[in-house]
Amino acid sequence: MASDANLLIDYVREFSQNYYFKYKSITPVENLVRYISDVKQLKTQYGSSRPYGAGFLFAGWDRFFGYQIYSTEPSGVYSAWKAHAIGQNYQNAQSTLKQYYSDQTNLNEGLKLSVKVLRKTLDKNKMTGDNSKFNKFYINNNIIYLPYFMNFYYYFIFIILFLLIFLLS
Repeated sequence: MASDANLLIDYVREFSQNYYFKYKSITPVENLVRYISDVKQLKTQYGSSRPYGAGFLFAGWDRFFGYQIYSTEPSGVYSAWKAHAIGQNYQNAQSTLKQYYSDQTNLNEGLKLSVKVLRKTLDKNKMTGDNSKFNKFYINNNIIYLPYFMNFYYYFIFIILFLLIFLLS
């Protein structure tokens, strides 16, 4: 299914470039999500082809609505969220987010919540102090601590979770 995801992301890139050339501004996040959801939904209407097998989590900013998070399903349904998780073992992540996330979550609390979500969704022996460390980044004079995991897959999951919380705070 990775080929489906790559193809759909190429569609999103092309749509975004066309939008920029036409309007000379950045594409609103919801327009991107609506476009890719329409492409996915069209595949479900024809009997001769299989639907795309990829769901996405879009996190972005635009000048109309500020920071936004959307999830799309392979069927073409999309929805907006304040905090969300998709993928393997997402039920544990969702329950942890529902339990601990609030609108007043600041950056440090968001970092702690991201680590908590990862620890609950991963096997207990996969995330330890020996195989993870934090790197320091500066964004707009704010210190951002991001983890470095030996496995790139876990790093990617953490980045998505952290961005969801950081973008909304």
